[in-house]
Amino acid sequence: MQHVKAMRNPFGDKIIEPESILFGSLIVLFSVLSAVSLDWKIVIGIVAVSLALCFLLRYPPVTFALFLSSGYFKGDPLISALTGSLDLTLVFAVILSLCLFWQIAVKCVSFRLLRNIWPMVAMIAFAALSLLYTPDLSYGLPKVGLLVTGVMLSLIAGSLILSRPQNLKTFLNTMVIIGSVMSIYAVVIGRTLGTNFINAFGSNYLTLGKASAIAVFVLLFYDFEKNRLVAKTLKLLLCFVLLWSMMSSGGRGPVFAIVPALAIGCLALWIKGDRFQFRHFVFVSIIIGLMIIVLLVSGLAGTTFINRASMVTNSLSNKTVALSGGSTLGGSATARIRYWSASLKLWAGKPLGGVGIGGFNKAAFGTRGELYPHNIFFELVSELGFIGLCLFLLQLFFCWRSIMTFLGRNISRPAFSSGLILLLLIAYLLVNACLSGDLNDNRQLFALCGAAVALIGNAEQTEDASI
Repeated sequence: MQHVKAMRNPFGDKIIEPESILFGSLIVLFSVLSAVSLDWKIVIGIVAVSLALCFLLRYPPVTFALFLSSGYFKGDPLISALTGSLDLTLVFAVILSLCLFWQIAVKCVSFRLLRNIWPMVAMIAFAALSLLYTPDLSYGLPKVGLLVTGVMLSLIAGSLILSRPQNLKTFLNTMVIIGSVMSIYAVVIGRTLGTNFINAFGSNYLTLGKASAIAVFVLLFYDFEKNRLVAKTLKLLLCFVLLWSMMSSGGRGPVFAIVPALAIGCLALWIKGDRFQFRHFVFVSIIIGLMIIVLLVSGLAGTTFINRASMVTNSLSNKTVALSGGSTLGGSATARIRYWSASLKLWAGKPLGGVGIGGFNKAAFGTRGELYPHNIFFELVSELGFIGLCLFLLQLFFCWRSIMTFLGRNISRPAFSSGLILLLLIAYLLVNACLSGDLNDNRQLFALCGAAVALIGNAEQTEDASI
């Protein structure tokens, strides 16, 4: 029986497989041959790189998490010195592609898991077609290139890897480790953006906020009730540190996005969950709210976040927020409102197919450059029109339908938390996508969408995936 399970779960079994023996033999042979002619320091470096490569190939969920998070660390001086001219995202993309090739060619992973990502594939194809009429080909062409590579790779890997509960657990644990390391670094020594903002490893302060929030969701909503008291206490303490770093970073969007994400999760549990699950979800949500209140009252949240959040609340109370104004919101928010207004004007001019991929800046302001509306929906309607918007909404509908069906089939089963955490993270990342970044900055969102639509098609959807 254990042998059958190992065959069905090639990523998570503990049996030594032929590829592990092959990788190990090649490493040993290469090391011995290199030792004859190379300096021992070079040999140690080669062995270390080979072992790391072997590990990443052996555990695709870890590789996938590092691929999606590689941009977090590019700005760190130490990592930049180690990688040199190599692009960290490209390195992990190549390794991830090798993982997928191995699973498809050797493990014979079913392509049926990819059948429900066709709306995004069609949207990317339409984006490529829009290069024929975009006003800024110099930006549109590389943007399509990143869509075809980065976004498509995220979708495919999400469907083929993360749809397995055991792999999803490994992936989420890796994301928790990444977010926790960044948060602790930010709280202790991460003040590298001056007195106004805080970051970690040279990443953007918004990136720190998102990484911290993802870790909070996983720690508190992924089988939290199954942990013992000590484990629950440690998780709550870590979540406090994560929320502390998220708020002290100065970003408003990552904090505000928690509320609609929790609301969507609450709605899903009210529809599909039982009474205990609903009450537990509400209770944990209240804990998050209390932690945020403590951080605000104590001043640990930092003056930057408090002042910038006050701009929003004051503007809303004074009814000054409008597409034509919003000057009291602060510089970044005012610029976003200006971009959103320009997007709607472009959509009104070309409602069906938009102005073309990458053409927002040129069509709206008459200049070339990598400028976008910082809202995924406004970006789609302005550049790809009604067609692009409908395809993206259809993909989101597929995600919702798949997750809700999964939750309905797995009530009171261990796999229930897999569907719930996917829903929460997709909702959270979608709200963030409405406040910052462009299509290619939202690879995490598309990766989890790929996992969500493949949930029902995976034969192992009811396996135990508790932490």
